Amino acid sequence: MINIAKEKIYEFNPRRYNLFSSANIKSSEMDKINEEIRKIKQKHGYQVIVNGISPTIKYYLRLINSLDNFIIIIPN
Repeated sequence: MINIAKEKIYEFNPRRYNLFSSANIKSSEMDKINEEIRKIKQKHGYQVIVNGISPTIKYYLRLINSLDNFIIIIPN
């Protein structure tokens, strides 16, 4: 995923790129992933954020004061 992200970053020139996954990152690959993220930041100044979908949703949902502003419920 990090290599695909790197290609998109170089092509589209965003300031920040988020990678979301429903799978856990293998601990054996964590150092390699972090090294690629560091290289991207150092060489191009881009911030790459890697996180799981569930932890991200849980984190950001707690920041919302009212779900009425976030979710529109359509009555039957």
